[in-house]
Amino acid sequence: MIGSIWNKWDLHIHSPLSHQNNQFNTTSIDSFIDKLIEKEISQIGVTNYFYFFKDELEIIRKKIIEKGANINVLGNIEFRISQQNKDGEWINIHCIFSEHLSTSKINNTLATFPVNNTTEDSLNIYCTQDSINSSSIQLSEVTVDFKKLLSHLSKSMIFGVDYLIAVCPNGYGGFRSNNKQGRSKATALEIEKSGQIILGRSQDRNYFLDNKRYENAIEKPVFVCSDAHSLEGFGSEENYSYGVGENFTWVKALPSFEGLRQALIEPEDRVQQT
Repeated sequence: MIGSIWNKWDLHIHSPLSHQNNQFNTTSIDSFIDKLIEKEISQIGVTNYFYFFKDELEIIRKKIIEKGANINVLGNIEFRISQQNKDGEWINIHCIFSEHLSTSKINNTLATFPVNNTTEDSLNIYCTQDSINSSSIQLSEVTVDFKKLLSHLSKSMIFGVDYLIAVCPNGYGGFRSNNKQGRSKATALEIEKSGQIILGRSQDRNYFLDNKRYENAIEKPVFVCSDAHSLEGFGSEENYSYGVGENFTWVKALPSFEGLRQALIEPEDRVQQT
C-alpha cells in the first residue's frame, strides 16, 4: 500500500508567487515544478504570508497535472504573531490547509480577519492584499493576535479537517525560550501546546517525542523543511537559505492532509528527519 511507503515531504516551501523575500527571479512555475519532480518530492506545503496570491494553489496544481507529476499540494499561510521571542522577534506560526480547500476559500476566510493596527488612524486592516496595500503599513510589519486567529479560523473551518497549526521552535521568529521560567517560558509553552506540527530541525526530534517534557505533553512530529525562497538557495554559509528540494522530511504516509493527520498519531514511526 502507498501509505506504507516512505516519501519526501516539504511542508514549508515558497513558490515564485510568494509576496516577500522572493528570490526566484521569475513568476514562471515550470522551473519550480521541474525541481520538485527532479528531487522526488511527494507533498508540499505551498507557503505565503498572511494570504495567497490569486489562485496560487490552483496555478501550481494545474502545472503539476500538466507535467504528469504526482505531487500533492497543501496550502500554508505564515503569520507573525504579536508575541515576541527572547530576541525581540515576532514569533512565526503557520496554518496548514487541506488540499480540498481552494485558494479563494482560504483567502476569503482570512479577508475578514483584522491584523494588529499599527497606523495612527482607526481603520481596520485585514489579511488581504487590497486592504494591506491601501494602508500605510508594510506587509513586513504586520502581526496578528494568535488567540484571535485560532478563534477566527474555528468559526468558518473545521479544525483537523480543514486545517492544522504548525509552530517553529528555532530560527528567526522561533518560539523556543532559553529561559526556564517567567513570561518568556510561559509564552513558549502556550504556543507549543497550540501547535500540532513542529517545523524544526532533526535534532529537535527526541525533545518533541518526549511526553515528559512538560505535564500532560503529547508526542509531536518534527518536519524538517526547506523554507525555500529560490530554486538553488542563496546566502553565505552562516546565513544560508535552502533551495527547492534541498531539505525535506521522510514520511511513511499517503501524501495528503489525511496522511499528515496519521503522522500526528504515530510521529515516531511515520516521520523521519533527514
